[in-house]
Amino acid sequence: METLYNLASKRFHEFNAGIRVTKPNFDGSITLTNKGNLLRASYAHYFDHEKKVAEAAVVSRMLSENENVLVVGGTWIMDDKTTVKASCVVQLMEF
Repeated sequence: METLYNLASKRFHEFNAGIRVTKPNFDGSITLTNKGNLLRASYAHYFDHEKKVAEAAVVSRMLSENENVLVVGGTWIMDDKTTVKASCVVQLMEF
């Protein structure tokens, strides 16, 4: 958690908080940033550590604007010279 409070103006200039869980097969996190205005949850799952096959998803919500963004993607290392990455971004209003 990180906060910055100005005594003169009696306002928070910064407020960030988050939690992250890391295991050998996955990573997950939830963060609240931008003075508590941006909520973001992310998850990555690792299927094959040798070939680095993984998928990930990130959901973001801008609380003041009812704006939501979903990003889904994956990666696969085929050999030493070839890496395949793909992602899709979906922006939703009033979720």
